[in-house]
Amino acid sequence: MNEIGVFVILTTENNEYFLGARREAVGSRYPVGVLELLGGGINSGEDMPAAAQREISEETRTPSMQEGFCLNPLRLKPLATNIGKYSTSYYFIYPLDLLEETQLRSIQNEIPCDDEHIKFMFMNIQQVYDLANATIEESGKGIRRPGVLILHADAIFVAEKYLHGVKIEPLIGPIASGDKDMDLMIEDSPNGFISIKYR
Repeated sequence: MNEIGVFVILTTENNEYFLGARREAVGSRYPVGVLELLGGGINSGEDMPAAAQREISEETRTPSMQEGFCLNPLRLKPLATNIGKYSTSYYFIYPLDLLEETQLRSIQNEIPCDDEHIKFMFMNIQQVYDLANATIEESGKGIRRPGVLILHADAIFVAEKYLHGVKIEPLIGPIASGDKDMDLMIEDSPNGFISIKYR
């Protein structure tokens, strides 16, 4: 069964991206604390903007912002889709205004109320790129291998390239493909989403 998920790239005027650190490991591939975009599945009867709005609200609840962050679905911009073997992800970009950015910065040092994340943070594109290409040392083996420290990096690179005019080199490695070394490909799609593919 191919599951469908929606994710939101919350970005500032200074080209920073709002990410959550996972509370639990994602399967056997991704460690506790791996960073990701906020989002999730679509409930019955929901369209994608409504699902994105609900997921963001649920995942950003903190002691000082108990209703979570409320985004305006009319300002969601379709960005990209990534069709995988078991799931299809749709990515929207949401440009934060200054008040919204201030709201999200105010909860960075709080413990989220949801059961998915341990903290939130803003990162610039260089920090995202460095994490996406990081290597980690295998315990006790003295060797290093590609480490999956951030999810959805490919979609963030697409956002940076298409909306800020920054040239980003193709992401090479298992972070991009999930399986083996592949070059990131970007194709325009008639439905308004850019198609993320690998070759």
